[in-house]
Amino acid sequence: MDHLPRVDVILTYQGAPGDLIKAAVDAGAKGIVIAGAGAGATSGTQGDGIRYATEKGAYVVTTTRTGAGAVGGGAPTGRAGAASLRIQGADLQPVKARILLMLALATTDKPDEVARMFREY
Repeated sequence: MDHLPRVDVILTYQGAPGDLIKAAVDAGAKGIVIAGAGAGATSGTQGDGIRYATEKGAYVVTTTRTGAGAVGGGAPTGRAGAASLRIQGADLQPVKARILLMLALATTDKPDEVARMFREY
């Protein structure tokens, strides 16, 4: 392997536009890590971008940038379609979640397996 899949980190802030997420996917990102507020909350304006990303086949991992706390414990298995590409980053900081997603996508294209990696690591 010469390189890892592209995964970008997008910051959440008041009024953060979803078009930044769309642009990252259109530029080739196979995954997006959302550096969310609080328990991984996104801005109300990022929802369209997140939906766009998963509909295009990109994974979206929600994390928190607060320095402490967790965002769920990994996406539940058995979800179908684009919803299965949404992963909760648990207690990983955004940059660590990016590295894990890059490694996961380099080894599998199965959503349940990617979710398992986030639950275990």
